[in-house]
Parts: sequence; structure tokens; C-alpha cells
Amino acid sequence: MIIDFYTLISNETISNKDQIIAAVKRAKENQLTALVLAKEFISQNIDNFFDYLDTTEQYFDDYYFIEGIKVFSAIEVITNEIGKVLMVGSRYDLKTFNYFFREYQQEGEKVPLLELDKISKTLNFIMICEHPLKKNLLIDEKSEELVKTFHCCVIDERNFKDYGLPKLVEIAAKYRLPVIAGGGELLTTSYGEVVNVLERDCETINEIKEILKEGLFNIEMKD
Repeated sequence: MIIDFYTLISNETISNKDQIIAAVKRAKENQLTALVLAKEFISQNIDNFFDYLDTTEQYFDDYYFIEGIKVFSAIEVITNEIGKVLMVGSRYDLKTFNYFFREYQQEGEKVPLLELDKISKTLNFIMICEHPLKKNLLIDEKSEELVKTFHCCVIDERNFKDYGLPKLVEIAAKYRLPVIAGGGELLTTSYGEVVNVLERDCETINEIKEILKEGLFNIEMKD
């Protein structure tokens, strides 16, 4: 399975429908077979995002199947301690999270990392943080222990070119984090330049977790 782990739907001036169609189109153009489609938690229209998907697309196991592409869902949350956190999960778990954490969303507040840690023990998420090398990611001792419970950290094409994969992997290893690749903003010209090639096809969140835990994937950059 060839997957981009971080495709962000963030433009509030364009409909969810048009952005989802564009994401799937970009995925197909870049020979991906799967992607993680993320919605910003602060957008306050996450319900509309899932309502559109639920009424127009087929859902199997933990993904939507759109024009031959497996589309896993995620919510991007901003924390005080470590910046952006991507939570990949089933539509049920993501809707549940959105419901119980709505107070943070309505007040425009950042979500405490400890609260994310607690909910991740109740609901089933792949927890992804930014790579520790990023300048705005200052991990204190207390947060470090929580970060070590995450499943991986994400890099983009620029990180890959600037530092090289060996250095990125070495730094992330301090926090026991595998390194994965994600394009980020859908409209960036570099989207799809760096991809993850998984050794097995995955249908569920748990299957992807197992792949990450076992290291059964490679990050590849297009020539």
C-alpha cells in the first residue's frame, strides 16, 4: 500500500466536496493507493466533513473508498506543548472525539497534551506528532514521556531534502518514534513527492499501527 499520511483539508472558502475530490485526484496522479485526509479541529465544520463523506461514499472497515483510493480520516489538533498532533481513526472515534472536545473548539483553545493522552487510551487513534527537529517543537521533560507513547512523527518533502532521512530517523529515535511522510497542505506543489510504501495492504487502524510498530514500511522520494 502506498500512502500519504497527512493530507490536510484546511481551506474554508472551498467546499469539503471540492477539496476531497481534489485530494483523491492528486493521490491518483501520484500513484498513491491510500491517503489520510485530515480536517483541522478548529475549523468547526468537522460534522459537515463527515456528513458529506457518509452520504456520498462507501465505508469499509476504517476507511472510505473513493474512486479506487482508500481514504482514512483524521483530525489535526493544536496543543500548547508540542504544536500539531494528527489523530487518525475510524469515523466513529473521530466523531466521538469531536463531540466530547467541542468546548475547546468553540472557544478556540489549544487542547492540553495530557487530555489527548487520556482520550487515546479510550478511543483507537494513530497518534502522530510533528518531527522533533522542527523549530517550534520544544519538548519539555514532562511532554517527552507523553510523546514517547505516540505511534510516529511526520516529515514532509522539505524536511527530507534539508536533513536527509538517516538524520531524521536518528533524532526521532530519542523519542522512540518511527518516521513517516506526509504532504501536508493539499495545494502545495510538492504534494506526493515523498510517500510511504507499506509491505502489507491495510484495512483498519490496528493494521496500520502494527505496520508502524514492526517497521514494515519504507519512505520513498520520487526521482
